Amino acid sequence: MLVPFLIQAIGALSLGGGPESILLDGRFEDWPSIADRNELHVDSASDRDFIFIRLFHPGPPRVVQHLDEPLEIAFDLDDDERSGCNESEFTGCELRLVMSPSEGRRTRGGVAAYQWDPQGSWIKRSPYDYGFVMAPTTASRQHEIRLEKSKLPGQSRTMAVHVQSGANQPIRTEVKERSLTSRRPERDKIPSAEPGHLRILSWNIEHGGFLKRADTVKSVLRAIDPDVLLIQELEDNQDATAIKRLLDTMNSGENWTVSMSPKGSGLRCAVASRIQSTSVKTFDRVTRSDSPNRTIRVAGLVIENPGDDPILAISLHLKCCGALNGKEDLTRISEALSIREAISEAVSVTKPSGLVIGGDFNLVASPVPLDILRIDGNAMLGGSHEGDLAVTTPVHLDGRDTYTWYNEGSAFTPGILDYILIGGDLVQTDAFVLDTTDLGRSTKDVDRNATGEASDHLPVVVDIAPADQ
Repeated sequence: MLVPFLIQAIGALSLGGGPESILLDGRFEDWPSIADRNELHVDSASDRDFIFIRLFHPGPPRVVQHLDEPLEIAFDLDDDERSGCNESEFTGCELRLVMSPSEGRRTRGGVAAYQWDPQGSWIKRSPYDYGFVMAPTTASRQHEIRLEKSKLPGQSRTMAVHVQSGANQPIRTEVKERSLTSRRPERDKIPSAEPGHLRILSWNIEHGGFLKRADTVKSVLRAIDPDVLLIQELEDNQDATAIKRLLDTMNSGENWTVSMSPKGSGLRCAVASRIQSTSVKTFDRVTRSDSPNRTIRVAGLVIENPGDDPILAISLHLKCCGALNGKEDLTRISEALSIREAISEAVSVTKPSGLVIGGDFNLVASPVPLDILRIDGNAMLGGSHEGDLAVTTPVHLDGRDTYTWYNEGSAFTPGILDYILIGGDLVQTDAFVLDTTDLGRSTKDVDRNATGEASDHLPVVVDIAPADQ
């Protein structure tokens, strides 16, 4: 049984002229430092469009969409206890968000939303109805949450926030609120890569959508104009010939090279390049070292970049789903270890000077799979290379978000599942996540609904160049 752990935040939701608004990236660099890290801490902020909440909890890192007991946040959106819910724990609240909601004696993953009906009951809704976004998706001691003001019931400029979790004693405290200046869209059209820079695109196009929704996918690819594609969720019956055929028809005179992971895993990965490239025998089949009969979804290609040293490009798709330290989490860790071994083996033969690893990491529990490849990742290139691989930092064109997965029909909320890492002598020169709804209404390059129609994952784009260029 939950013991109420009550935290109250009251303050005017100013339209603001303060510091720039918060980028929801799970890094917390735009939040104040926390003085006492041994106590649960909540603070809030707002701009013209959004309400932001930051939760810090002591103890071990937790995945809030996979908790052992629910975490509830309730909003009294008019700061008036006479309206809203009349239940003692959430008196006056009009909206409840439940992380890891309970079903009987067990919790299930995800987030549930409930809106108070004036007739006297809570009506279940989707968190997507309120523009709910949270970061990070991985285990952490703190999480940041954002709600869209225009989607909240009521238009009051004051609010109260109640947080309830398992605790020994009820606690009530006031949370001060910061007033922020709304972020303005950074870009309303897709930028082109600089001359001589290599454009990498990683995209999980769900359920074989690369070929099943070919016209939509092709329109997005044309608009982005990538040099190298890292593709995930191709199906077993989709082969390299069909993928090459589609890519070769995008622009006249192009001759794409395609390398795929083997059949048998149900979903396959591919690396495709319009620059001269060679396949890597090591990636004909990569298996888990702890389970040699299990094929890992990973593909590789050496990009023979004209005028520069070769680059090894890797596309991966790690195991989906699961809770912290669960079997799926451990599978991802095993897969990452085996992929690292395969990269080192491939490098010993192909001798690249640059490394690109991208794809769907499915980081919904521990960050360990990413860290296995990141930490001291340059050592995989051998020679004088040392230090960590760089995790690239793509942001939506609107400058507000970093999530790469979005599915309104899911109990899970938007998150960063897809990453691109680079190493060797390569540096990031530009990066963005493409949600075509961010594009200006005057754009004619691609339909504004194209990315959502193509997949639940968004295209992740990174431009790279040698550090000395």
